[in-house]
Amino acid sequence: MVGGLSVSPGDNLLGSAGQDMGAFMNAITVVNEKYCFSNQVFTYATQWTVISGISVIGSYNSTVFKAATNGMSIMAFPNAGLSTNPRTTNVDVEYLTFDSTGKTNIIGLNFNESINENSNHIRLNELHFLGNGWNYIVIGDGNEDSVVTNIYSDIFVVGVQTGCGDVSWKTYTGTAYLYNIIYGEITGCSTGSRVHVIGNLLLKDSVLGGITLECQIGSQTGSGGTNNCSGGQMDFDGDWFCNGSGGPVLWARNGQNIAINEVDLSNAVICIPANAGIVEVNSTATQIGITTMRLKYSDIALTNSATSAVLYSSAGGGGHIIFNGGMSFEGNHCSCGGSAVWAYTNGAVGTIQVTQFHFVNNFMNGNPGIGSYVGQGNGNYFMNVEPVGFNIQTPGWSGSPPLPAGTGSGNQQADGTGWPVSITWSNSSAVSPHIIDSLGVDKALKGAAYSAFLYPGEHIYFQASLPSAWLWEGMAW
Repeated sequence: MVGGLSVSPGDNLLGSAGQDMGAFMNAITVVNEKYCFSNQVFTYATQWTVISGISVIGSYNSTVFKAATNGMSIMAFPNAGLSTNPRTTNVDVEYLTFDSTGKTNIIGLNFNESINENSNHIRLNELHFLGNGWNYIVIGDGNEDSVVTNIYSDIFVVGVQTGCGDVSWKTYTGTAYLYNIIYGEITGCSTGSRVHVIGNLLLKDSVLGGITLECQIGSQTGSGGTNNCSGGQMDFDGDWFCNGSGGPVLWARNGQNIAINEVDLSNAVICIPANAGIVEVNSTATQIGITTMRLKYSDIALTNSATSAVLYSSAGGGGHIIFNGGMSFEGNHCSCGGSAVWAYTNGAVGTIQVTQFHFVNNFMNGNPGIGSYVGQGNGNYFMNVEPVGFNIQTPGWSGSPPLPAGTGSGNQQADGTGWPVSITWSNSSAVSPHIIDSLGVDKALKGAAYSAFLYPGEHIYFQASLPSAWLWEGMAW
């Protein structure tokens, strides 16, 4: 095409010079067709409505689709995100640049399929975004089993490296695969240059402002819609979270209650400024609940501030962070000295609960302060570094729990601390101690026992008589 007009021998000549490209493309768009564009600027005053089975190919990044109207989507599925949205599948968009310069509230590609979510096989590759007028550069909610690769915001134009616009790819039941979403220096943007997600996800080798955990109104029937705020498995691998001064890596949308089964955050570069955390809740009635999270093999820098934290929950009204199964901090290199802390709750206004905390083989260049205490369902504790059992401290609970009320398995005492404990006791007669392991197997200790070792989830009781006293000591975990 030249100026939007086809001029190759044997082709039909359509359109007129200077015509709105969106209106022109809508008139000739049919299913299962390929559309190729030359290295020119094409101006869109009207959105191009994309339908199933089409492929759109530009001339690498020199084909520019430029927005001419505020508040528009340059390319979009029919009635994107609405109940009248028909299912759109097998769309391929590659080698284009989208430009929002001089406009506001622009969406580059609005492929929202939330109300018709399915295995839609959408493929986006080598797309570039210019300008700071973006609302979202890409919306792909509801498109399961789709692949997004090599998305760049403002990094190839000298002197124009704002890296603006968000990406949203939330799935109701299936999985999305996002690779190489690259933002330039984040300056002058109305959005945080973040990726909005829920459901199951792999996000790999990207440079971005952070991850926003956000609910999705989703359906697979083309009508209705359920507010889905949960996900199964989220893997973030090899991502850079240090644009600008950095920011929260995992952050929940205000007022939402997010529940994720498993999060793996690995091989990342993380920078946390003041008033922020790696996992953060900062508004009332907002919750992040994660069953298990592994933060591993990453380079982490916490700012020298008492409000720069690994875990950050600053608002009340039900605002909190909960790790129901636990959190692992493993194999990281952490520049975490000065006034930085493990946990920040704004003077116990917010709450944080970590049922188990595993600290394994980390390289600490300075150690965070203990900050605020963390709950785990059976008392509170402060997080700290190895060795000596993380220097466990317990506010308001000095020493050991009370002895059981009586003998027998009905008076068993759990190790609910989140770490192993060594228990010693004194007795003048046989007490017949029993250990019940995490699988529920009851084991009687042999001989004249005066001590036992419990792991989290295990229980102890005395069959014959109670000891006169006992002492619990927290161990390294």
